[in-house]
Amino acid sequence: MVVSLDRFRATKNIQTSLEISLGEQISITRRNQGLSQEDLGRRVGYSQSAISRIESGDVQTDATCVALIAGALGSERLLTAYCQRCPVAAARCKMQPKPAA
Repeated sequence: MVVSLDRFRATKNIQTSLEISLGEQISITRRNQGLSQEDLGRRVGYSQSAISRIESGDVQTDATCVALIAGALGSERLLTAYCQRCPVAAARCKMQPKPAA
């Protein structure tokens, strides 16, 4: 049986032990919503080529960039993925006060 890795990764609700880069997660989320790189770029004020470089990992993304993209895609999961990879962001997330119960 042959399984397409792209199709497997694009499946929304499958969690795997495969390490998927933040850029690839952005790309998958964008494509799942039927958006082009140009569409996403318009939403966040970046060019299509900037989105391409972010998705391919050619540029380092900062918290502001990820927050803009996550907001435009309505994906808190992208912010969580960023926090898990960035020691500074992870420390900041841990410092945020917990909501009162």
